[in-house]
Amino acid sequence: MHFLGFIWNPADTLFKIGFLQIKYYNLLWIIAFALGWFIMKRIFLNEKKTVQELDSLFIYTVIATMLGARLGHVIFYDWPYYSNHLLEILLPIRERAGSSLFGLINGYEFTGFT
Repeated sequence: MHFLGFIWNPADTLFKIGFLQIKYYNLLWIIAFALGWFIMKRIFLNEKKTVQELDSLFIYTVIATMLGARLGHVIFYDWPYYSNHLLEILLPIRERAGSSLFGLINGYEFTGFT
């Protein structure tokens, strides 16, 4: 039954341009939101709504989806770690002894947004 195995952590980087890495997961988020915007634009135009209403709805949808995905990951997959590191839930920092955040705050390091 080895052929039924599933690789949970495949190579995640699609390609690199200098320091910029394009990952599969990021690309799928972009495609999903772009397709969603075009589909909703068509629905809004058929309903005689303005594109400005769609834009505000789209911004709220993107923010709520990203916050929900992050909180879902924290609560359901890694709560034992984040219960002791609450500041790391929404900020791109990690608590690490011997580091400093931008040379100002000791004990934290910037981990980036990817």
